[in-house]
Amino acid sequence: MEIPGLDDSERRTTLSEVAKNMLKRSVIFAVIALTTRVAWAAPTSITACRNITIPGSYQLANNLQATGNCLLLQSSDVTIDLNGFSIGGNQTGAGITDGGTKRLRIIVRNGTIQLFQTAIDLAHSQIVTIQKTNITNNVNGIMAGDYSGVDTCFVGSNIQGIRLASSCTATNNRLSKNRDVVISTGNNCIVAGNNGSDNSKALGIRGGTAALVIGNVASSDYAGINVGDGSTVADNTVSDDPLFGIIVNRGSTVARNTATLNGTGANGEGIQVHENSLIWGNTSSQNKFGFTIYCPTLVLGNTALFNSSSPPFYFANDLACESVNNLPPP
Repeated sequence: MEIPGLDDSERRTTLSEVAKNMLKRSVIFAVIALTTRVAWAAPTSITACRNITIPGSYQLANNLQATGNCLLLQSSDVTIDLNGFSIGGNQTGAGITDGGTKRLRIIVRNGTIQLFQTAIDLAHSQIVTIQKTNITNNVNGIMAGDYSGVDTCFVGSNIQGIRLASSCTATNNRLSKNRDVVISTGNNCIVAGNNGSDNSKALGIRGGTAALVIGNVASSDYAGINVGDGSTVADNTVSDDPLFGIIVNRGSTVARNTATLNGTGANGEGIQVHENSLIWGNTSSQNKFGFTIYCPTLVLGNTALFNSSSPPFYFANDLACESVNNLPPP
């Protein structure tokens, strides 16, 4: 191979590097090809309720009907594709369960689970992913352990909706007519893009410390959003929740939320935020109370209008808060 402008020694060195790079690419392509073959291996067909004892991919071939538990996981590294089918119960047991034993890396997707004591009971398992699944008419909807995620699911007409442990995600789900809890998480969780509406007797979004709660709708629930210390609550819409709109604990950021028609009860709040926090760009209107703030906290550029109790910005302790550009001025 002639490479203009290089002497023989430089050409040999360059050709050697080219050969090394070609070898590296060949190895990479071989690994990709092997991985692709493994990934495309045909899943094991499921035609009846059963125990799953071997890691791998499984796919429903038809609807399943259970008395008690249906699919009992006795292995980690299991993917269950419901394949558009449903698993139905008799209000006992679980549609899919770990049986109280820790399993890892479980995926459930693409179907419906209904009429169980618990639709998906993976509370003892970790690294669980639930996607594009309808969870309806159960006592408990989805329960999963640490490092788990629930995405693009419909969860409706259960007593409890989604319950996740710590370091979890709940994203882009729709929840309706659940009667106790809509979404409940442990610490360090992300709750984003969910729509929880018409859960008239349920607590809306409830999280632990260091929660990131962004871009959700909590409407016509019993209560809106309630999270712990060190959280960020931003760009949410909370309305028609009679107990309260948003309550956030110490050391948090609360920004650009809209809270309306909340807190019709005796202690109802539009937005309540505790000490050492930043509150900016929020609107709280037509609630029982506008803002209840525990100082010291920075209160910047918020609006409180047409709330039934005054003052619109109520500072609940004797410490000083810094308040800038709020309407009306506190």
